[in-house]
Amino acid sequence: MQVGDRIFFYGSLRPPFDTQRRIGIASLVRHLGSARVRGTLHDLGAYPALTEGPGVVVGDLYEVADDRLADVLDPFEGLDPEDPAASLYLREELDLVTPAGTAWVYRHHRPLDPETMVSSGDWVTHLRNAGRDGTLGPDGGPDPAD
Repeated sequence: MQVGDRIFFYGSLRPPFDTQRRIGIASLVRHLGSARVRGTLHDLGAYPALTEGPGVVVGDLYEVADDRLADVLDPFEGLDPEDPAASLYLREELDLVTPAGTAWVYRHHRPLDPETMVSSGDWVTHLRNAGRDGTLGPDGGPDPAD
């Protein structure tokens, strides 16, 4: 990734979560607005996973403002560029459904149980609908106890 590229966040890196600040990337990206990609969203408990699939996943689009972004995000997402097969997620450039264009996305590349699919394709909505909005904390961000 380099300055000017776009990246799509669909889980705890999007608002209302405070994860960007907590892991030190808030100043490395610039929010562009909401976006959607093709795929299937899964609930893995503490975090979601995006996989290939027929659905649409809701998230937020950002512009990369600093070349150091991948240096922070790759380890956070469990990506080892030297050993992609052993990684939890892969960083791939995907076509966006909306807006037009492409963006980098961390996509889970291992088989997942279909029972974990999130039908709404929206992690924040899913947490609220599942009665897990307490994980969002009182200000809409993650619960400080997490």
